[in-house]
Amino acid sequence: MSIELRVYTRRKFNSNTENNQVNLEHGQLLAPSSQNPGNFPMDSTPLPIFYLNIPIAIRKGVRNCTKYLIAKYLSYQRLSRKYRAFTPNISHLFIPRTIQEALGHSEWRSAVQEEMNALLKNRTWEIVDLPKEKKTVECKWVVTIKCMLNGSIERYKARLVAKGFPQTYGIDYQETFALVAKINSIRILLSLAVHFNWPLHQLDVKNAFLNGDLEEEVFMDLPPGFEEKLEKKKVCRLKKSLYGLKQSPRAWFKRFGKVIKLQGYIQSQVDHTRFYKRSREGKIVVLIVHVDDIILTGDDSLELERLKKALTREFEIKDLGPLRYFLGMEFARSKKETLIEPNLKLQPASPVEGHFDAVYRILRYLKGTPRKGLLYENRGHLQVDVFTDVDWAGSVIDRRSTSGYCTFAQGNLVT
Repeated sequence: MSIELRVYTRRKFNSNTENNQVNLEHGQLLAPSSQNPGNFPMDSTPLPIFYLNIPIAIRKGVRNCTKYLIAKYLSYQRLSRKYRAFTPNISHLFIPRTIQEALGHSEWRSAVQEEMNALLKNRTWEIVDLPKEKKTVECKWVVTIKCMLNGSIERYKARLVAKGFPQTYGIDYQETFALVAKINSIRILLSLAVHFNWPLHQLDVKNAFLNGDLEEEVFMDLPPGFEEKLEKKKVCRLKKSLYGLKQSPRAWFKRFGKVIKLQGYIQSQVDHTRFYKRSREGKIVVLIVHVDDIILTGDDSLELERLKKALTREFEIKDLGPLRYFLGMEFARSKKETLIEPNLKLQPASPVEGHFDAVYRILRYLKGTPRKGLLYENRGHLQVDVFTDVDWAGSVIDRRSTSGYCTFAQGNLVT
């Protein structure tokens, strides 16, 4: 239930002034209207004269008031940078801090139960007794709200996250490095798709980290809020990777790469997140993956559909259709074989003063270049051009040199 903010004002009573409009014969005082606090209009509310002797804390409930009066004078522009960085963290959306709060609301309870069902369906763990020489990893629920571009709520999300920070190297995990797609590789792929007029498809892997196979033996406490439904005094022996474990990103990519290679795809040696497959007819399909986001392109439409079905059999895949949003970038493709990258967004979870300075710099640039974007088009060649420039000791303060370069593939800027 929302609570309205009401601001009450009390004016000094002067019995010698006619504007007070005190009717002593009838024992009434006409209260000033909140819409015109300086005068007493005709529709003023009559109050008994004895209310004047009652303290304001008791009789303020019958006074007229102005809603949100402070909003007429409040402005974020005069706040200091620290307070301006704090204001984006204030939200009218309720996000519970504990699992007990989440289970008390139907929306969050459904999100938590959906995540729990996915964990059980995936056989993420098995319930066992804790060996004497082993220690457990704690876990917690992390909930958030995923919003659409217009600010409306898309869905409530809940994740069971392991507290992997006490894991010991060599015992609980080995390697942690996980590959992610390079932004330069993505731009080159987009440039090729524009040149050959290939379609661009986007896929999303739901609960990607839950598909990785653990090679180490990891024990975890029972999920909070579900101890009674499982078995008390037991622990979870993890069979699959889980959010929060140090080796989870690496385990997921290793499993994904194994599945893709079984479909006949070759892993690129330049960027290991890019896979491709050539058919006997000379057609090709190229795939690039960044954690759980996948881009598919190529001229072999049958292989594209076959690959989607093969991935659906192994993972829970969501087909997002034509490429629209990827890694904070927004794409739009026109009928003239052009690909536009007009938007680049960065939304830190806890903005500070440095983030505001970066945002102001970006906004000043966007204001001066409202129609400029990264335009990719078919220029009729596959040539690669590199331009470089450098100065020697150009800085008059520290004599530091400056260098720069840019690379064009098929006439489109890629680095």
